[in-house]
Amino acid sequence: MDSQFLLGIALSSIGGFSTSI
Repeated sequence: MDSQFLLGIALSSIGGFSTSI
């Protein structure tokens, strides 16, 4: 797995969740 890719997904998920609140 590409840790950089997974990190990007994690940040995107957290960012999207924060903005949706």
